[in-house]
Amino acid sequence: MLDGDTILGQVLDNKEGDTETIAEDPMKKIDIIAAVLLVVGGLNWGLVGITEYDLVGTLFGPMSGLSRIVYVLVGLAGVYQAIQWRGIQRRWATVPMRTARV
Repeated sequence: MLDGDTILGQVLDNKEGDTETIAEDPMKKIDIIAAVLLVVGGLNWGLVGITEYDLVGTLFGPMSGLSRIVYVLVGLAGVYQAIQWRGIQRRWATVPMRTARV
């Protein structure tokens, strides 16, 4: 199993054939943090929808300051992913991407 340091330090090939590590590209770190926050938020909302159980609220207190911070961070991660989705695709592409012809 890979740990966080191994994942962040792995070498990827970019479109130009140069190699760079995730640790060298701060935007890739932000991409990973945003993805983790979206998974946390998605799992929490899944639990709320299926079982009416709010895991974040249980861990940090219902609508406590810390719970609200987690909710805000998940929301900001969603906004970031929505705005940056094309940039994220370019940063993580290991082969040149083709554009659709209209």
